[in-house]
Parts: sequence; C-alpha cells; structure tokens
Amino acid sequence: MITNKVLALAPHTDDVELGCGGFLSKLKKQYDSKIDVVAFSEAQPLSIGSPVDEFKTAMSIINVNNVEFLGHKPRYFHERRQEILDFLWQKNKDNNYDLVLCPSSYDNHQDHQVINQECFRAFKKTTILGYEMPWNCRTFRTDVFVSLEKKDLELKFKMLDCYKTQGERVFMSKDYIFDMARTRGLQIDANYAECYEAIRIVL
Repeated sequence: MITNKVLALAPHTDDVELGCGGFLSKLKKQYDSKIDVVAFSEAQPLSIGSPVDEFKTAMSIINVNNVEFLGHKPRYFHERRQEILDFLWQKNKDNNYDLVLCPSSYDNHQDHQVINQECFRAFKKTTILGYEMPWNCRTFRTDVFVSLEKKDLELKFKMLDCYKTQGERVFMSKDYIFDMARTRGLQIDANYAECYEAIRIVL
C-alpha cells in the first residue's frame, strides 16, 4: 500500500488519536508520510479548557504536516452534509492522497456516520480505511491490521494525554490503549496492532 500522502478525518477533536494514532505515528516514523488531519468539531469538554488547542498540541507530537479545524456544531453534521461533501470533494481535487482514514461504516455516532458516508462519496479513486472505536460499534470488520511497536503506542497515548478536557474517560486511559493494541496484535502474532475496515482498496 502506498502511503506517501495521507488524510485523516476526525469528526471531533480526539477521534483520530483514538482511532488511528498508532498508525499515524508509524507512518511518520517509518515512511515520513505527508499527513493532513481535519477535525470537523470539538469533542465535548468535561472540564475547563480548549479541545481545539489540545488537538493542535496533540498533532504536533507526531509532526503532522497540515492541521485544520472546521468548527461544525457537534451532533448536527446531518444539517451540513452538503457543505461537508463539498469540502471533502475539494480536498480530493486539490490533493492526490494515497490513503484516507475515517470512522468505520459500523460506527453508530451520527456525526461519524456523516463523515464516513461523505468520505466514501468524495474519494472514489482513493483507498479508504475505517478506524475502530468499539464504544460506538455493535460489530466491526477486521479487514486490515497494522502492526505497531511500543513506541507507536507511547506516542498515541502522549497525544491523548493532551486532552485534559476529556477527564477520566476509560477509552483515553493508557491501560485501555495498550490492552486493545495487545488484543489486536494477538490476532496477527504481533505484540501490538490497530485494525481497520477496508472501505475501499485502490491498487
């Protein structure tokens, strides 16, 4: 799989770190990929602070090339569906991405569904992988596994640890991040891994 130029889509700040933070770390470290990340809205803060500032700080940890925050209202993406599609279509036109990462087709969060569906429409000639967020899914298709090193997970947690506004959510904890990666790694005889839904593969 060619990964020179990668686009990661986060419906909310922190989604990309949770869903594919290890893979992004690996892409930067091993392949020096050009990575663009777009966050469409803020994660709901549980304490005083700025999720947008936390997002930008988190992205700087792995030296993401371009970071965008669009400021949509959480849980109302369906009202901006055409605007979101137009934005993604323009991103596709202006960039020749090799890979796009977005929420999976099995993700039940309403905002995540909109991003998944409009991503599929906008990037017809590009490989699209859907990242895993178990707390939003009743099921998940483990089509693609990405083996990770401990350093990749350390950086993933370091990114997530920027989000002080998210309080003590279980899925933000170091134990959860490592336990989930060990479980997925066990499936491919690796120490750690993340897995993805193959939404579209273009070779």
